Formats: sequence, structure tokens, C-alpha cells
Amino acid sequence: MDPATLVTAAIAAALPYLAALAKEGAKGAAGAAGKSVWEWVKGKLSSEAGKEAVRDLETDWADATNRQAVEVALSKLLRDDKGSVSELRSLLIHAGAMSVRGDITVTATHGSVAAGGSIIGSTITTGSKPQR
Repeated sequence: MDPATLVTAAIAAALPYLAALAKEGAKGAAGAAGKSVWEWVKGKLSSEAGKEAVRDLETDWADATNRQAVEVALSKLLRDDKGSVSELRSLLIHAGAMSVRGDITVTATHGSVAAGGSIIGSTITTGSKPQR
């Protein structure tokens, strides 16, 4: 998956959490999803520049420059660390901040269905009627 898409989704998921923190603390499902994504981002951006970008965004989450600084730092990390791409993609899917789209392989034989690829959150309809 394209790292730029993951970065955009991660920051979009984390911003409501940061906004809630600025007001009265994170609450609800959006807060929980945003918190898990934000904690992951903070843990990954451990360089001095990354930490500074994180602090700036936590201080003023609405500032576009602060958001861009985190996006750039996270983009660099994802470009160099393919394992983090996979981790972030999985986290965003499980947090409900991103859906899975793409090709999967489905094989149907005598009423059984086998699917290969990422099918998290997918619905598989075989079109066959139950046998009696």
C-alpha cells in the first residue's frame, strides 16, 4: 500500500483524539481509535526531529504546518521501514480508520469457499443456494 495514503489516514485518525485531548480528554470510539494510532505514531517517531514534530502537533493540533511536519517524518519512516507500513495498515484497518480494498483470490468447490489475500471486513457472497 502507498505510504502517503497510510500517512494521510493515520493523521486523519489521530486528529480527533488530539482535538479532544486539547479540550477535555479523549472519549468514545473515535477517541480510542485515534489514541491507538497516535500512540503508534509517537512510538515510531523517536528521533529528535520526530519528537519535536509530535510535541508541536500535540501543542497545536489545528496548525497545518505542525500536521505536515508529522506527515513528512512519518512518510520518511514508512519509506525506509516496510514492516512499519504493514503495522500501520493493520492498525488503521482495526481502528476503523481505513477499509480494505484490493484483489483477493476466491476458490469455491462443492459448497466450500477458500479466500486468499487480506479479507478483513469483507463480505463474500457466493451466489449459491444452500443444498438440502
